[in-house]
Amino acid sequence: MILDGGGSGGSLTNMVPDFNPSTFRELLAIAIVRHDLPFQFVEYEGIKRCFTYLNHEVNLVKRNTIKSDIKNMFGIEKLKIKDLLSCTPEKMESQLKEICGAIMMEKMDDEQENHTGNGSGVGESESQVA
Repeated sequence: MILDGGGSGGSLTNMVPDFNPSTFRELLAIAIVRHDLPFQFVEYEGIKRCFTYLNHEVNLVKRNTIKSDIKNMFGIEKLKIKDLLSCTPEKMESQLKEICGAIMMEKMDDEQENHTGNGSGVGESESQVA
């Protein structure tokens, strides 16, 4: 969360316009995995007080809930990797053609914009000089 200190006498205010509990849970699960924290981390009294202080709308979960969230995330990522590894040469060729086509279209659009922009700018300056 982004916090505004407001000076030495100011109070901290939440700068996030809309708190999303599911995003909070996902970020919490990612942090637990990334930093190799125990699932029990979510039940630490100091952490619960800190989260509640930052946003009263926070729904504090138990360790089994966060464990389940992480297992679900693992399953989703596992399926993504499985899908990537199951690519046949034909499927890879098809995907490469799509990617190359998109890149070529983007390059043509960029060239068209540059040509149009440079052509009109030069023409205007020449006509202004004459």
